[in-house]
Amino acid sequence: MENQNRRFTVLLFVLFLGLQNGTICFAQSNAEELPEIKVLQNRIDSLKEVVQRVKDKLVLKNASPNVVYVRCAQPTIFETEISKKEYSVFNGKNYNQEGVEKIKILKQEAHNEWRAAEDSELDPRFRGVSNDNCHKWHYKKIPAEYYDVYVVTDTVSIKDFDTQTFIKHVVVKESSLTEIREAVSHVNQGMSRKLISRIQNVLRNKGYKLRRAKQGEMDRKTRKALEDFQKKSGLKVGGINYQTLKALEIQR
Repeated sequence: MENQNRRFTVLLFVLFLGLQNGTICFAQSNAEELPEIKVLQNRIDSLKEVVQRVKDKLVLKNASPNVVYVRCAQPTIFETEISKKEYSVFNGKNYNQEGVEKIKILKQEAHNEWRAAEDSELDPRFRGVSNDNCHKWHYKKIPAEYYDVYVVTDTVSIKDFDTQTFIKHVVVKESSLTEIREAVSHVNQGMSRKLISRIQNVLRNKGYKLRRAKQGEMDRKTRKALEDFQKKSGLKVGGINYQTLKALEIQR
């Protein structure tokens, strides 16, 4: 115990010196003498890497004039599962009788979602922030959803029931904010007939029907096929952005 206390005291002293110098770094000899310090230094280095990755994501490098840039919220991606358990769902009239009880069955898992924030959702001190200069995102906790079901617990006495399974939506990947990217849409100069034509060809190869669609034009049929692809791929629906082109494996 005395040994551990001595090591802890030395560790605190070294940390104090590091903070006094405005940085935390440890000499190799100290790290060898105190394994705890080496572990701590590794954690600090890992944290620095995370901070740098966040900076790289938030700060746009080499932005070009007269180009529109966007930062989008990627929706949560779900996977559909059918319950392995079968439930005896009551289909009679007397829900209050003995042998029938109400239960909750998970419909969709709880998750976090990035959404555009409304002023009403903000702390009063931050309301009224100009939308022209500041875009507000709300990392919102979405509660789980459940089916309310009456099930028969006494299937010997009660015969008014159907055997059913239920569909559950399981989170595969939670919502996230993309890095700042060049916007690609029909209002952007980069949205050429050639690019639209390439998008149409890829959609056709993926099995989307574009019969009588006008080649090189973002007409109704092309837009519908593109939106179906975005839904299936868990992308933001509507318009064309970097993530959609990446999913289509189209390079600009």
